[in-house]
Amino acid sequence: MVQLIKKHWIIMFFILMIGTLLRIVWLDRIPSAIGGDELTYILEAKSIAVTGKDLTGTWNPLSVLLFKYPPDELQAELPYLINVPVVGMMQFSLLSARLTSAILSVLTLLGLYLLVREFFNTRVAVATGLVAAINPWGIYIGRTAYDMVPAVCFYLWAMYIMLARKGKYLLWSLPLFMLAFYSYIGTKIILLPIVFITCVYVLKTFPDRRNKKNIIILFLTIIIFLSFFVYSLSVAKGSTRLSEIIQVNDPVISQTVDSMRRVSIRSPLVDVYVNKYTIMSSIIITKLLKTLSFNFLFVYGDTFYSIYTHGLFYFIDALFLLVGIIMMFIRYKRKMLYICMFTAVGTIPHLIHGASTEDFTPHLVMMFPFLLMFIGFGINEIIQESLPKYRKYVLCIVVIAYGLSLGNFLQVYWFQHPLFGHFDFSLRTMSKYLQIQKKDQTIIVYSPRTIDIYKKYLFYSNSIQKENMSAIRQALASNNIQTNHISFLGCDRNVIIPPNTTVVYDSGCGSLSVTDEFLKITRLKDGGEEFRIYNDTQCVQYQLKPYPEKFIMKDLDIEHLSAQAFCETYVAR
Repeated sequence: MVQLIKKHWIIMFFILMIGTLLRIVWLDRIPSAIGGDELTYILEAKSIAVTGKDLTGTWNPLSVLLFKYPPDELQAELPYLINVPVVGMMQFSLLSARLTSAILSVLTLLGLYLLVREFFNTRVAVATGLVAAINPWGIYIGRTAYDMVPAVCFYLWAMYIMLARKGKYLLWSLPLFMLAFYSYIGTKIILLPIVFITCVYVLKTFPDRRNKKNIIILFLTIIIFLSFFVYSLSVAKGSTRLSEIIQVNDPVISQTVDSMRRVSIRSPLVDVYVNKYTIMSSIIITKLLKTLSFNFLFVYGDTFYSIYTHGLFYFIDALFLLVGIIMMFIRYKRKMLYICMFTAVGTIPHLIHGASTEDFTPHLVMMFPFLLMFIGFGINEIIQESLPKYRKYVLCIVVIAYGLSLGNFLQVYWFQHPLFGHFDFSLRTMSKYLQIQKKDQTIIVYSPRTIDIYKKYLFYSNSIQKENMSAIRQALASNNIQTNHISFLGCDRNVIIPPNTTVVYDSGCGSLSVTDEFLKITRLKDGGEEFRIYNDTQCVQYQLKPYPEKFIMKDLDIEHLSAQAFCETYVAR
């Protein structure tokens, strides 16, 4: 027995090591830039660390308890604070921005492992933990600073505590459920269903009087907590995201009904089958079917999951998912019912979000852990149901299949994905270009996204310090930003290039009727122009290429490249 216990902890440690490596290796370079929502959390966390308030100076950490977030930032309340310890101690970098999320992603693996062990046994937990550690979606999202990462982590740990701790100790799950609620706006709406289903499962599985009493306390506390949240929304000033929930009077639905009726011959059947309620039902059903489709799960995902040539799961997962569903139905009908309910609840945020039928993976984050449970169960069943003398061979085939699948995903994610310029990679290269300029060189940046460019420049240049926060706040309050020797201005297609001034012109402003010679910052994948540079004084002295090519992993460590290495890699003639 002692040996089995030791082996269990060794295997769990092995799973966590694999998950950690896949989420940490090259995290300072891949993903190769930082996105807008990620950046919001990181900049605000830094501001809180150095001043105790957000970038506007009006929001502080205590505001979280009242379900408030920084002005004009309709994001979750908690991630700003979660990132403070790491971002506050370290300089800005892709590593420091995403390290907290990577750690939480690994803790999610542990929470899922322990939860599955409570539902089934150690063998199924091991299989589930391993496929979760190498799951493409898990790796992808675990290497970002998005808010759905802590939400999933807290939800799974809260559920595990409810299943594993009996009596008064199951109340320890209460703060974790609340942390999950504060972590991500998209999953707020499923807090009550998840708590309710988990409570019912615990009562049915462990019908102890103490459990019943404490579950009632937990459930009522959650109800009071949610009531306070609803009240805070009703009295909140400014916009909320309640309008994003699909409604029968949504303009898209109304327009669809009108359009379909105009092209239909008048008939009582038209009124019966073409109305706001049938169209809304059709939209929700379409979303559900697309969410569960093979293409979405196993082939290409969606636009948020920007890999495009690889699914959220591996092809081989489809086989084990099917086996897991069938065998769990045969062996554990009641447990399968609950896991199916959790899976269905995980789709709710997406199904009720607006009238668009486009897939949006972040809203489905609580569906994926339970799909992984089915997959892990299927793997265990295939291995255990094999004849004893063939069991090792079956295990080897499974390991090899997943090893090859992981290798293919990593070559796509590590060696192809970075060159597609996601997360505004061109703004990272442009920010580096600004940093290598002499401090007395006057620079003007013209762009339609002035505030966004300025914020990303603050991040990549590590410019948020306590002593300059006042100037930064003043700059963010203006669309034409003046800071030191750099000006960030809006578009001006009639601009005249001043002498002795370096001008960086965003292609998003449209064509510019200037005949002066210029350099370019281009897209890595096709050499298309992103920024023009007039009156350059730094890169012009080096051997520049007509377009970027022949990258190596070291080139993605942009902030540590010398001026010559940067110019010859990323700036073109």
